[in-house]
Amino acid sequence: MSLTYDDAVPNQIKYHVPLMEERGFRGTFFVFVNAISRGQRNDWKPWAELAARGHEIGSHTVSHPRLVELSEGKIEQELRQSKSAIEEHIGVAPLTFAYPYGQHDERVRRIAGGLYVSSRSGGVKVAPPTPLDIHDVPSFVPVTNTPASEMNSWVDAAVEAGGWTVEMIHGIEAQGWQPIPKERYAEHFDYIAARGDELWVAPYGEVARYIREREVAAVETINVNADGVVLELLSRGLDQAVYSVPLTLRLEVPFDFDTVEVRQAEPAGREVKCIEEQHHRFAYFDVVPNGGEVVVKVIKRGIGQAELSAEERAEK
Repeated sequence: MSLTYDDAVPNQIKYHVPLMEERGFRGTFFVFVNAISRGQRNDWKPWAELAARGHEIGSHTVSHPRLVELSEGKIEQELRQSKSAIEEHIGVAPLTFAYPYGQHDERVRRIAGGLYVSSRSGGVKVAPPTPLDIHDVPSFVPVTNTPASEMNSWVDAAVEAGGWTVEMIHGIEAQGWQPIPKERYAEHFDYIAARGDELWVAPYGEVARYIREREVAAVETINVNADGVVLELLSRGLDQAVYSVPLTLRLEVPFDFDTVEVRQAEPAGREVKCIEEQHHRFAYFDVVPNGGEVVVKVIKRGIGQAELSAEERAEK
């Protein structure tokens, strides 16, 4: 699930950011340049501080036009100048884009695809685990009269579909388009947090990069022995400087493996508890694609198949 915010509304920083950070969430703020450079006395500092705290600053054009009504030259100008202005003021080039008014056509998508990793649109539905078009990712739009129960249903839909719910949020506390009281968002964010064991909440660009990495990922086994395995995770054809979001690997291990140590590049390994699923045993751990060899080594063994009774082995 991704919480995205449009139009660089100052109240988003004042109210939404604390609501998110209190619950451990990070959001994506799709800013259009003129809203800050003209409407906020050219004060980019608060938005740069958001980026430094782990939130994402995405592109939403320079002037928030209806892109489908512009020439291709004007479309490219809006997207390129927005990207360069954000990089100049934030210090990091934006990786993602949101279509103003959710409007786009083949020309707009093609130009956005040449400049950004992914683009968010409208559509009011859950995206599948792998969106059909990474430059046409749908989103739900809460408005002033949207009850918390309806917003909460979008959370349920993400979990039930195993997909990606993106929210396109605008106003809060009487500021911005279709503002919603902060108390309603607090209730909604509490609902998201309550489903934390079933839901990954992350900035839009982080999820988009994860998806693109996963779709081209391949695991190569380098060595296997009685104590573990050495492997490498590759995401071929992607720029490692951009695509460095860890992917989660699911590794089947011998049944007597209780805890393994996972190490990739870092000097100290991570301890991972192995779990049983449908009479098999697995270790789940995060690995950076193209980040070098991954060493998985058992550090604690439990009861093994040889130590079980015949009846217990049959059950396993």
